[in-house]
Amino acid sequence: WSSLTGAIGIFLVFVLVVIFCLLAFLLPRRRETSKQEEHVIITGGSSGIGLAVARELVMEKKCHRVTLLARTESTLKEVQKNLLDEAKKLNNSDGGDDVEVNIYPVDVSNAEAMQKAAKHICLDCTDAIAPTVIFNVAGTSSSAAFVDTDFTEYERLMRINYMGSVY
Repeated sequence: WSSLTGAIGIFLVFVLVVIFCLLAFLLPRRRETSKQEEHVIITGGSSGIGLAVARELVMEKKCHRVTLLARTESTLKEVQKNLLDEAKKLNNSDGGDDVEVNIYPVDVSNAEAMQKAAKHICLDCTDAIAPTVIFNVAGTSSSAAFVDTDFTEYERLMRINYMGSVY
């Protein structure tokens, strides 16, 4: 039985390798794009992780267009100005040719507002630079003890942290 078991094991490994190779060659791959064709959308782009991701993309010129989504328009405008100013200083240029930073104020916990934002962003893509990457990093937390937290607070957290990514 041991030789039969060994032969079956070798055969199964061979079959798995063949299947893996076929899948690797036959499955569609992400289309290769140049940085001039990259359009990155970042939810929660006005602070925290979202702002850090935006700053990295803009400073390192990793894409042509960055679209930031967050709730507060005034904060988004300030972030947009700061990112473009930093890029200009870093590159000793006008910054406009290298990267474009767009902003869109929206509450990620509002499904209707997110659908409207998505349509607006796609309609702005008349130059064929459709979104290629989305960073869903909008989120919040609550520091209250579990037993002291009201159920409505949990609902709010779920709408922002979970449904905000789904919408």
